[in-house]
Amino acid sequence: MADDFPRIAPDDTVRAGVGKLLASEWPSGLVIGPQDRLMGAFGRREVLRALSRRTGGFFPEGELGFGLVRGEAFRSEALRNVWSVFWRSPAGEVAAQAVQTVSESAPLEAVARLMAKEGEDIVAVLRGTRVVGALDPRHVLQGLSGRSREGPRDRPSRPGGARQPLDVSRPASARAIRRRRSPRRRGPTSAAR
Repeated sequence: MADDFPRIAPDDTVRAGVGKLLASEWPSGLVIGPQDRLMGAFGRREVLRALSRRTGGFFPEGELGFGLVRGEAFRSEALRNVWSVFWRSPAGEVAAQAVQTVSESAPLEAVARLMAKEGEDIVAVLRGTRVVGALDPRHVLQGLSGRSREGPRDRPSRPGGARQPLDVSRPASARAIRRRRSPRRRGPTSAAR
């Protein structure tokens, strides 16, 4: 599980939500309310769908996905107004309300099946009703591929630390991904010290 996913407040503007997605490597983010309560998923698909609906289908979702915008849109004051109002509207109104969730202990195979079946690009990881992390296809594939190699494998226990064998006898879970993701660089590495 990763805890660096884009966290979008329900009252963030659509523009601010898209900015958070663009600043991250995530295809979608989660709209998180008070007490870390899950309120929805916010990503490219949701933005394109909402924009297409707001314009009455003038901008078809598929065309917007490829950046195709009809020239007459820029001549129409009404469409320009819809466009600018849309980007200032709350992200919580655009977010998909139905979000797939798993517990921290969910096996990665189950998360992969859920993502494949539902076509999701983000799954919320919950502890009770609180969002504690998220998984996207990249994290799930990294977790599963790390276990699929045959032969002895080692992994660092921490950056610059002693190496310890990776236990592949236990099924990986959503929580295990956090321990395997690359650490963020903070200051000089142990090699530079």
